[in-house]
Amino acid sequence: MDRHFHRFVFQSSSLTTDWVGYLGLIIIVRTTPRFAPKLGKKLNDIFAYYPAVNIEHHVDRMNAFITLVFGHLILSVLYQSTSHFGLNA
Repeated sequence: MDRHFHRFVFQSSSLTTDWVGYLGLIIIVRTTPRFAPKLGKKLNDIFAYYPAVNIEHHVDRMNAFITLVFGHLILSVLYQSTSHFGLNA
């Protein structure tokens, strides 16, 4: 396997964790008060505000992540190219 496949696996697992991680946090925090009231109160005090669940914040984070990934891809093509047609810095 080449290193590009390993990069793809790492990037896709990061995106999946970013997209699904919020759901896990919401499920844990919202359902805990039913089963453990003391722990639920403590979690509600700790997680009084969910900044990453806010849609504007999530869109900004996703835009920043995509910008970083595309920037990395473009720079890797320009600076790590082994071709001899002038793109290699």
